[in-house]
Amino acid sequence: MITEQIGGKLRKAGLLLLVTLLAGCTMVYEIPFLETNYPQKDRIDLGIELIMTQSFRNAKWVQSGMDIIPLGDNLCKSAEEVAQALFSSVSVKNDVTELPNSNVDAILIPHILSIFVNPPPFVFQATKTTIVVEWTLKNRIGAVIWKDEFDINLGCHGCTAMWGALSIKKHGGEIIREFSQQFFKKLSSADAIRKFEQSKLQARTPISHDLPPSSEGYKEKDIEAVEGIEAQPENRPKPKRAKTRLFED
Repeated sequence: MITEQIGGKLRKAGLLLLVTLLAGCTMVYEIPFLETNYPQKDRIDLGIELIMTQSFRNAKWVQSGMDIIPLGDNLCKSAEEVAQALFSSVSVKNDVTELPNSNVDAILIPHILSIFVNPPPFVFQATKTTIVVEWTLKNRIGAVIWKDEFDINLGCHGCTAMWGALSIKKHGGEIIREFSQQFFKKLSSADAIRKFEQSKLQARTPISHDLPPSSEGYKEKDIEAVEGIEAQPENRPKPKRAKTRLFED
C-alpha cells in the first residue's frame, strides 16, 4: 500500500517536472529562404558596397521569450539579392573597417530599428509583428545621399497555439518576403539615388574635343575656341599707318 502511494507520488512529480520543462523550453525555428521575383527595372549604374552590421545580422523575432525566429541570415541574403537586382555591381562587407574599393561609388547600410511581437490574449487571434527598417546610402566620404525607413506589419494566426510551429515558420518566411518587396520598391523609386547616378555618369564622361558641326565648315574661331584660346573677331580693324608727306623742291 505504502509502495503504491510512493509510486503514485513519484509519477505525479515526474509529470509535473516534464510539464514544467516543456513550458519553459525555448524553441528556435529555422526558416527557409524564399526567393522573390522583382519587377523588371533598369539597373542603377553605381558600384555599391553593402554593409551588414552585427545588429542586422543578429536580428531575430521573439514571442513571449520562448519562440524565436533568427531573421539575420535571411535578411542579409534578401538585402544582397535586392541590391544585385538594382545596381550594376555589389560587394558585401560585415562592417565598415576601411576605405571602400576604387570601384565603389556609394555605401548602403541597413538598420533594424525595432522588432515588436505582440501575442494575442486568445489563441484563436493573430500575433502581430511590426518591424521598422532604416536604409542609408552614403557616398565615399560619408555624406548621406539617401535615407528612408519602412514598416513591416504582419499578422500570424496560430503562432501561439501548441501546434503553431508551422504557422511560425510560415510567418518568418512572410517577414523576409515583405522586407524584400518593400526594400526593392524604396530603392528603385528613390529620386535622390537616380540624381546621384546621373552626377557620377557625368563625372565619368570625358570632355569631348570634337568640333561643332557647321554647314559652312569649321572656321578658325571654332578651332581656337575648342583649344581654349579666345577667338579673335574676324572683322578686326586694321591698324592705321602713318602717312608720309612728300616735299617738292
